[in-house]
Amino acid sequence: MNKIKSIYLQWLMLMALVFQAPPAFRTANNEGIAGTHKLANSKMADATWANRHCLVQIGSDANHVNLCNQATEPYGFTQDAPAAAGDIIQVEFLSSRVGTILLLFTGAGAQMQGVYTSSTPGYVQAGVPAAAGTYWRVGKTKEATQETQDGEYLAEVEPQAPQKVLIDGNGNATLTI
Repeated sequence: MNKIKSIYLQWLMLMALVFQAPPAFRTANNEGIAGTHKLANSKMADATWANRHCLVQIGSDANHVNLCNQATEPYGFTQDAPAAAGDIIQVEFLSSRVGTILLLFTGAGAQMQGVYTSSTPGYVQAGVPAAAGTYWRVGKTKEATQETQDGEYLAEVEPQAPQKVLIDGNGNATLTI
């Protein structure tokens, strides 16, 4: 009789594991919301967007991201283009990336220029911005931008931790801490 009880209890424990409720937020690589993330983190998209290789910022809450605006600190970049709001995408951190990345640019740019956020959400621009405002420097171009078949500009970038930069409109940049 004890053997039957033991088998029955084991079966109950197995069923409890199999049919447990899923967590409220499951990431693409199952690391969970809390914890340490060395190179990337899974987040949910606040909205859809059509392009890959975009900068993203924290979105509606800590679990969501959206395309990065000019004056908002970038959270990282993604090579994903979410088809629907709530899609899980992989966000790579700029500061921990080893090697270069591809980013979308607002226009043509030369090699070895600073890369800054732009007024077009998710895109970056090469060189010190002409318009006055707050920007974030996110790296340096390793090559000149190349125009794609879709009329977009793409370039290889050596990323860095985002640095807040104030531009005075005369080509003068002031780093802030």
